[in-house]
Amino acid sequence: GAEQHSTSNLASVTINLPQFPTYITGVNSEVLSDDSIKLVFGVDLNVDIRHYTLFKSDKLEGPYTALPNGDIKYASNSNLSLFDTTTGVAHSRHFYRLYAISDCGDTTLSSNVICNIALFAEKGSNSHNISWTDYKYFLTGVDKYELYRIIDNEESFLLYTDSSTNVETFRFTDDLDVKAGIGNEQCYFVVAYPKKALNQTGTTVKSTSNKACIKQEDRAFIPNAFNPASKIEANKKFKPVLAFVNTADYEFIVYNRFSDVRFKTTDPTRDGMEPARGRW
Repeated sequence: GAEQHSTSNLASVTINLPQFPTYITGVNSEVLSDDSIKLVFGVDLNVDIRHYTLFKSDKLEGPYTALPNGDIKYASNSNLSLFDTTTGVAHSRHFYRLYAISDCGDTTLSSNVICNIALFAEKGSNSHNISWTDYKYFLTGVDKYELYRIIDNEESFLLYTDSSTNVETFRFTDDLDVKAGIGNEQCYFVVAYPKKALNQTGTTVKSTSNKACIKQEDRAFIPNAFNPASKIEANKKFKPVLAFVNTADYEFIVYNRFSDVRFKTTDPTRDGMEPARGRW
């Protein structure tokens, strides 16, 4: 006989899949100390998935592994700041990616790679050899690197600018003038700027390296003779010539042959012959 069969009704279910992020952008890195690197990422908040995890590798090509303290369960800010607080982390270069994590624990989207800038300083007799790694990756590319120097914890000042591209390691020799009285400790750090320096909020974007410091041996040259009538200006004065000396506690006292104080100063630029030019 004829084949018989029965057909059920048609049932349909609408599944509301979570909305995944459309972008994750690595913005910049900032070395806060030898044991702390701050990493900033821009994320999409118009989505359902707001769980993010920071991954790290010592090589650009990976493999990348999750950082124990790099997990954000629910992002409430479009600029996320995460921190790598591994001991000694700033002493070498590391690479980072931020991943969006689904409710099932799967990675759904990755950011671009960003890294820290690792700076190194080597001591010479009258010079310092400075080197640093390039920054990866501003989306618009690196515009320039600025090298700064700090003398004895004073304000930093710009020492050198480099706009080279396609360079893995940058190098600079800081030739020091021994007679310039430069301080005892010199510290260096580098700032990298992208070609487009402002983000959407108008904030300046930059990445900052670690700070590397060098201490030179104190040197003080004290003249044993002077001539106020000399045609050479330096020979008319009686004062120490300092090199690599922190002058915060500097004091210079001149006595006469009767042990009377004839001159006293804490200013290393002042001449001991200023008060009198006669016989002492």
